[in-house]
Amino acid sequence: MFGPDYTAGCPACSAIADGFNGSVVHLANHDVTLAAVSRAPLAKLQAYKRRMGWTFPWASSFGSDFNFDFSVGFTEEQQREGGIEYNYRREEPLRPSTLWGMYQWLDRAPNGRNESGVWWRRHDEYDLR
Repeated sequence: MFGPDYTAGCPACSAIADGFNGSVVHLANHDVTLAAVSRAPLAKLQAYKRRMGWTFPWASSFGSDFNFDFSVGFTEEQQREGGIEYNYRREEPLRPSTLWGMYQWLDRAPNGRNESGVWWRRHDEYDLR
């Protein structure tokens, strides 16, 4: 979502995270806390969080072994090999659509997903007229 050298969050991950604010209160009602963790320094995450208008908890794993300790981190070499161990299982890399609620709505829209190439943007980068 947001690596240490990024200047902004990944557009696809940001689109997914746009839906987190609305879910937080419902999950909390079931004793579940939604929190995001990214590898960028906390100051970068907080600035981007303000830019995007997000309120969900977001922590930094910068400079720690958190991602590897919880088996949610992998090296570039592991990615190039094609499969990774993620959440304690060996599998192919996940696509962002696993948490992306927008596809449920687009699949029901008259034009469907009608996408070509990389179509998503950060919500403040759309030219809405």
